[in-house]
Amino acid sequence: MKGNAIYTIAETEVIVGVRNKWTHIFTLIFTILVLGISYFGLSASGYTGSMQDFSRTTLSLLNLVLYIIPLVSLVIGVISFSSDGRFNELIFAQPLNRWEIYIGKLLGLMIIIFSSMALGFGISGFIILFRVGSEGVFRYFVFVLLSNLLAFIFLGISAFISALAKQRGRAFGISILVWFTFLIFYDLVIIGATTLLRGKLAAKFAMISLLGNPVDIVRVLSLITLNSPEIFGPAGAAFLKFLGGSLQAYVVLILVLLLWFIFSVFLAVKIFSKQDIT
Repeated sequence: MKGNAIYTIAETEVIVGVRNKWTHIFTLIFTILVLGISYFGLSASGYTGSMQDFSRTTLSLLNLVLYIIPLVSLVIGVISFSSDGRFNELIFAQPLNRWEIYIGKLLGLMIIIFSSMALGFGISGFIILFRVGSEGVFRYFVFVLLSNLLAFIFLGISAFISALAKQRGRAFGISILVWFTFLIFYDLVIIGATTLLRGKLAAKFAMISLLGNPVDIVRVLSLITLNSPEIFGPAGAAFLKFLGGSLQAYVVLILVLLLWFIFSVFLAVKIFSKQDIT
């Protein structure tokens, strides 16, 4: 019965998401951006209108994914998890545990995000496959999986923010602040701190700081996938050297990303379970 309740809530969340105009807008814009970057990505090199191969496309899409996906995931998550709206009132009135509601809604949101991103990446991938060839397709596929994992992590964070903020307006404000912190402010603080340290201490600090930002982790994992160590940055280079290779670093960073997701969802459920929603 527990599984049936979670499945039913997830299914309902998917139906609501499919009917939501913001889901359509995100899917359309994301697909257009992916196709545009894939098609015109070589124009700066004098190949205007040429389609990039999978490896070049993946590298070109990296910044788009790191900036857009966390923001969209936070916004979609807050819209769903905030306590406003008749749909949530109906769900909370049912004889269900709080964790069932949260897990079901989270699962439904994950399906929506995955489907939207799969459409954009999939259309671009098929076009590249037919026009350029299959070279680098595995790296492209791994990058798609990493992009979805990043989206799921920020959905978990949005659940935590919504449970903590209670009100939708406040949750939106905190979400924007969280996005700004992870994407911009965090790296500025780390760079500033490393300039005050010297030698091995600075390298260790940069390495440890990498684990505190899922965006940086996905960036490093993507670059490992693309075999581009020259642009890892100091934190990624120090981490690779410490663990003794790319494979070991890959496993550790994936585990850290999973911990980010599990811990954020756990905190959200714990806080929400103790709230009075009347």
